[in-house]
Amino acid sequence: TDLPEKLSRADINAGLKPIAGRLQSCGSRNGVTGAVTFKLQISAQGKVESSSTSEGSEAFTSCATSMLAKARFGETREGTTLSYPVIFR
Repeated sequence: TDLPEKLSRADINAGLKPIAGRLQSCGSRNGVTGAVTFKLQISAQGKVESSSTSEGSEAFTSCATSMLAKARFGETREGTTLSYPVIFR
């Protein structure tokens, strides 16, 4: 198979770019600023299976994880688990 083993940094950025504005609005609506690290588990089919963060209110976490669930990535052989920092302004 020609599928990559895991997602590259560029693949991850490309998958998150379409939801970046909506993710920022989760932060601004909930008073979150600065760096927040999200833990993402992405399936081999390119769907976000789970996302979490230990920072921010429950309302922020709920908003952000629902936005992250909409992200789509390329297919890989193994899926990818990663920590991804997002800067909220």
